[in-house]
Amino acid sequence: GHDSFELIFMMLMGIRTAVGKFASATCNHVGPQEFNQKWEGDFVGQGSPETPAHSHADFKFKDYAPLVFRQLRERFGITAQDYMLSLTSEYVLVEMFTNSKSGSFFFYSADYRFVLKTCTKREAAFLMAALPQYHAHLMQHRFTLLCRFFGLHRVHHRSGKRVYFAVMGNVFPIDKPIHERYDLKGSTRNRFTTDAERQDPNVVH
Repeated sequence: GHDSFELIFMMLMGIRTAVGKFASATCNHVGPQEFNQKWEGDFVGQGSPETPAHSHADFKFKDYAPLVFRQLRERFGITAQDYMLSLTSEYVLVEMFTNSKSGSFFFYSADYRFVLKTCTKREAAFLMAALPQYHAHLMQHRFTLLCRFFGLHRVHHRSGKRVYFAVMGNVFPIDKPIHERYDLKGSTRNRFTTDAERQDPNVVH
């Protein structure tokens, strides 16, 4: 719908601008300053010295710990150019339809390399609190099975609505067919199968 299109545009324009801004910044070591760093851009229609002009509603975009997440992307061989090409070459995302009880929205990048997931303010704060330990683990263990987070952002619409979202690497190979998928839940809270789902041979409960 129109609301999803507007949100996708804001997400991707914000990412493109923020990633481009920090792509050439020197960062040999990340410390407390980098973990607490935030960049906020005011995306007004006529543009500004830091943001491009556009024909959509005005919005603000916040990028959390940009140099830390850049280092994580580079750890897995993802350059700023690759990242922006995958996410923003066409300003299109593929919406993933799920039965998520969390109310989150999921989107694939056009080439399916990345997944964007909306999250709550509390979840975003949790990720930021865990980021120093998470960053250290991924830098030491390149072949970790942990989910790979490559960015954390917030879109602030002029209506006052704030949407937090994270960018993650897609764990499924994009060049091979998937024959079976298992959606494992991290909690049993409000996770029940309906009578109709129990009749579905594809549902394991």
